[in-house]
Amino acid sequence: MASRVMHLAVAHALTARRRFKDPQAFLLGALLPDAPRPRENARASHFVSTRGDKRTYDLEEFRGLYGKKLAEEGLYLGYYLHLVQDIAYRRLLYGKYDLRRYMPQQLDRLYQDYSILNGTIIKKYRLPCLAMLPAGIEDAAVCRQFRLNAQGLLAELEGDFNRKAEGETTLFSREMAEEYIQSALALCETELTALTQGFPPLDPWTLAWTINKPTPAPT
Repeated sequence: MASRVMHLAVAHALTARRRFKDPQAFLLGALLPDAPRPRENARASHFVSTRGDKRTYDLEEFRGLYGKKLAEEGLYLGYYLHLVQDIAYRRLLYGKYDLRRYMPQQLDRLYQDYSILNGTIIKKYRLPCLAMLPAGIEDAAVCRQFRLNAQGLLAELEGDFNRKAEGETTLFSREMAEEYIQSALALCETELTALTQGFPPLDPWTLAWTINKPTPAPT
């Protein structure tokens, strides 16, 4: 999955291009699937679905549960577009860059790269560090469903902003981060246009990836 800061960069860029009814709730929603939660809810909170050897984030299931709330242009729309962003991330990393071969053995390297990249992304996109929860967020149905700790999410985001990691990335480069942000932004804009103008929304299975057994990374 993409980092919290990268998700925030995409969502913040969207708020600069479009008007949202509840932009603060929208920004939080764009991070919420990655909030601390019970381990058994990790896949469920991302609506991960598998058919045979294909896997995706099931946007159709989310729309079935919370589709009416998307029009509020707040928490649920942000949450939904987080899943769209994650589809863009998987397609880039598993498709163009074929980093599936190195997962999950190299997650520590990936997360260290995220820490190194955070400062650059925060500065480039002039990102705000979300400091307060919008009213009623912790009682939202999606938070209760997956036992998402929204306050804990803000604490983790604060850590992302304050942590100073130096050095060069080893797996996920600055160029890859920028390519991801721009591709996710484009996909989200396409989906927002579909949702607001009555066009067919994304079919997540047309964007599914093939499940392959990871192979050890070279040392």
